Formats: sequence, C-alpha cells, structure tokens
Amino acid sequence: MQEYIKYKLVTSSLVKNELAYLIMILSSWTIEIFLYYFIITIIHIDNFWIKYLAEIGLSIFLSLNSFRIIGLLEPYQPTIFYGMAKDIVNNFTLEYFNNCKRAIIFTICSSSLIFLYNHEITSYYASIYIIQYMIIFIVIDQSQENSRMYGIIKKLKNKPKVKMHHECKIIEVYF
Repeated sequence: MQEYIKYKLVTSSLVKNELAYLIMILSSWTIEIFLYYFIITIIHIDNFWIKYLAEIGLSIFLSLNSFRIIGLLEPYQPTIFYGMAKDIVNNFTLEYFNNCKRAIIFTICSSSLIFLYNHEITSYYASIYIIQYMIIFIVIDQSQENSRMYGIIKKLKNKPKVKMHHECKIIEVYF
C-alpha cells in the first residue's frame, strides 16, 4: 500500500507541473549562458578593462532580464516541458537516470572543452574572473533586495514572538 501511495504521489500532476517548471528554468539558464558567450565572442574589444566591464554589464543585464527568456519559454510549458517531465516521471528507471546523467556530464564537459580550447586560463585570469563574478553577484543581489525571497525572509525575521501566559496541565486519566 505504501508503494502505491508513493507511486501515486510521484506520478501526480503537481509533481509533473513543478518538474516542468524546473526544466523550463534550467533551459532559460542554459539559453542565458549561451547568449552571454555568443555575444562575448562576437564583440571584440582590445582593451582588457573595457572588455572586463562590458562582460560584467552584459552578465548583469542578462541576469536581470532573465524573466524575458522565461516569458519566451512559458508558452511551451504545457506542451514541451510538461511532456519532458511526464517522460521523466513515467519512465524513471536506474538505466534512464544513468543515461540522463551521462548526457548532462557530456554536455558540461564538451562545453568546458570548447571554452578552454578558445581561452587560455591562468591563475591571474582565474582570480580576475572570480572578482568579476563577485561584482556581478553583489550588483544582482543588491538589485533584487526587494524580491519575493527577501520579503519572505523579512516577514519571518519580523514575526511576532509567541508568549504563553498560562501553563498547560495535561490530564492523564481522562476516563
């Protein structure tokens, strides 16, 4: 009976809808990353610091406008993304999981190889990119300070304290 309940819970439409939304968000992040690298490779700036600031600006611009990419993908959620989620939930086996894992790892490794083939990375460049990421993170974090998550944390932080004025006595022998 427990296995049946677990099966019904996992295969419910709520789980499929949430998984479809998660796949849509991951797809928008992937599109955002490819747009970033495509634009950076097209734009050729000779001055290192101007290029550095342009990369920061482009990354911030794409991150703050990611809702537009999600808006472009949203009409496809009931068809494509829900279908993908339905296939994942209905066909979930260990072999399917291993195939998905291999596909994801292959994609990440091939993208990394393409990036490393086009760019020489030294510790100096790694530190520059880390600083660049920190600047981007701080700007985006400050701009989204009034976001929904910040509002939730603020509400939890300002939640009134519950005080008990009387002791509760438990009566053990009721009957």
